[in-house]
Amino acid sequence: MKRLIREFGLKLKNGGSGLFYYAGHGVQSKDAITWFPSTANIQSEAEVEDSGVDAALVLNFMDDAQNGLNIVILDAAATILRTQFSIGQRRPRAG
Repeated sequence: MKRLIREFGLKLKNGGSGLFYYAGHGVQSKDAITWFPSTANIQSEAEVEDSGVDAALVLNFMDDAQNGLNIVILDAAATILRTQFSIGQRRPRAG
């Protein structure tokens, strides 16, 4: 995924508008939103950075291209990973 995102970023520098669509899994951990391929087998929070792609990578490439228009469409099921692994999540206290 990272290689394809880099290629996308380089193509944006040639001009035009950017459209990035992502459908898959994601999780918020340590102030970062990370996307994962559906085949990822994340067992702990320590594996998040190694197995996924930080969403900021896409945004940084889009910003670096300095083109007129960029659109990001997300269809990510973040709750699945939170439910299975409770990565970086704290439950609010009642009261």
